[in-house]
Amino acid sequence: MKRILIVEDEINTAKGLAELLEMWGYRACGTAQSGEDALNAAHSERPDAVLMDVKMRGKMDEIEAGRLINSQLGIPVIIMTAYYSPEMERLKETKKIQYINKPFDLEQLQSMLAACLDD
Repeated sequence: MKRILIVEDEINTAKGLAELLEMWGYRACGTAQSGEDALNAAHSERPDAVLMDVKMRGKMDEIEAGRLINSQLGIPVIIMTAYYSPEMERLKETKKIQYINKPFDLEQLQSMLAACLDD
């Protein structure tokens, strides 16, 4: 079973995402609430993918955390955002780091996860 690290600072949202992942046949292998926590959790848990929210607490932003997770560990990252920035467009250049706009279509998120886990 593929393992997904959830990076979300809203506890109820993280729980909802974990339940959704389970329905799709994945397992949430942990949660983190900041970029720093995400990087540490990715190193210790070695998930198959990371599902990460934007605008979290901490000094390290989610884009930097995603890049470090991907470059250091080769783990694909999907960033969920309701905020547009030019930085998000640059992520499209990296196949293993993607983003999805909130509110997102569940089928689109499921397809993105399946695609990044099949590579």
